[in-house]
Amino acid sequence: MLITDDDDADSTRPKAIFREPPHMTWDNFFSGDQAMEYVASKGMGMTCTVNRGRLPGKVPNQYWHKGTTGSDDRAKGARFEYPIVAVKRDKEKYGNSVWVHTSFQSTSSCNISSVNALNHCSLCAQQRERGRGLFKRTWTIEMNESRQLYLATYGKIDRIDHMIKNCNMCCRSWKHWHAPMNHAKALAVVAAYDIYKECAEGKINPDWKAHKIVDFHRFRERLGMQMLTCDPRKRLHLGDENFRVCTQQNKAQRRRTSPARSSSSSSSSQSTSSGVGDQECSMETASSTRLCGFLDPSFEHQ
Repeated sequence: MLITDDDDADSTRPKAIFREPPHMTWDNFFSGDQAMEYVASKGMGMTCTVNRGRLPGKVPNQYWHKGTTGSDDRAKGARFEYPIVAVKRDKEKYGNSVWVHTSFQSTSSCNISSVNALNHCSLCAQQRERGRGLFKRTWTIEMNESRQLYLATYGKIDRIDHMIKNCNMCCRSWKHWHAPMNHAKALAVVAAYDIYKECAEGKINPDWKAHKIVDFHRFRERLGMQMLTCDPRKRLHLGDENFRVCTQQNKAQRRRTSPARSSSSSSSSQSTSSGVGDQECSMETASSTRLCGFLDPSFEHQ
């Protein structure tokens, strides 16, 4: 996978997927010096909790919080202290990458490491609320940018799992592959809902902004109704031609049910230097059906 795109690179090199290196969040199972050094060498971003047995090497243990924190008055008094922040830079190995390790008291032995993720790390207080009306209570907890970034990004995995569960896709079968197949379909629905929200908020195109964004349950119902009325023989979506209802058709039926290739306004305006365009290559006008259509869009995509 290509992460960055250099304008001075060879023109034959494929374009990058990301305009800038992505940022990832992991738990302490993936933490360690080797993982952080590899991410830093690639110029990517990463945030993860650190197991007390995998703290950065070559640093005396007295500078890290490795013991549990009690609930006595002394521990409460020491909670709101500035976190210990260690910064590592090595331009020869990592270039401009910065490795930051954060350690603080109130969460016992919790340590968080990040690469290319933080510009600042200091003590702050975050407000928490619980209850309603007369029973509503408010308090503050210790927080810093490192912990806040981790909690804000890692919780999305749990929300995705919760939405997958809300899809209620199940099928009783002795075939072992039904469970992962249903899980993949539910994940596709969750991803489709995220795309819908991004489009409905008007971030991609202001004309697509919706007055009211439906919730996930309503989106799932509308998606199910749309799927029930979908006919693969119309071939409106990629992959419809591979359905059994399409593959068992003969050539004459396929021509009748397939949309006209020349109806696309984007492709009908293109032609070669010799004047051959979509009209000459379409199945309705060509004497031979071996031509698959106009290929300039495929060349541009490639």
